[in-house]
Amino acid sequence: MIALDAHTGDMLWEWTGRPGRICNVTAASDGRIVFASVFGNAYEWPFGVRLFGLDLETGRELWGIPNVGGLTAPIVTRDGFLFSGSMGSPFLYDFQLGDAPEAAPRDVWRARTGGLMYESLPAVSGNMGFFLSNDGWLRAIY
Repeated sequence: MIALDAHTGDMLWEWTGRPGRICNVTAASDGRIVFASVFGNAYEWPFGVRLFGLDLETGRELWGIPNVGGLTAPIVTRDGFLFSGSMGSPFLYDFQLGDAPEAAPRDVWRARTGGLMYESLPAVSGNMGFFLSNDGWLRAIY
């Protein structure tokens, strides 16, 4: 992943995912952290997925959460909740971000969805988040 200056196009920083892995970078950010996912072999479950938090200013890797993410984007609320599905497990996850960006998110809850979230790009409307899983259900969190 490469961060570019919006005004000049100059590269600000670069983050390299894991060798042999496919990266998915999302636009989700809490103003301090940008989130990136990686996964391994897309044909062998559980795919080796992992969600990373990167420092927004430097691209430095802050922490990682195994079995969350993949080609599934997370959403972040203004009060620091991080919601994400996964192509590595049939759960929708809720984490509370730490006070400091370096602090690993704390597990709040997880809910079985009945299906993986392969390429789900969640949507946000007001204070509601929407996630689609391959069991055919659209789930709303508010």
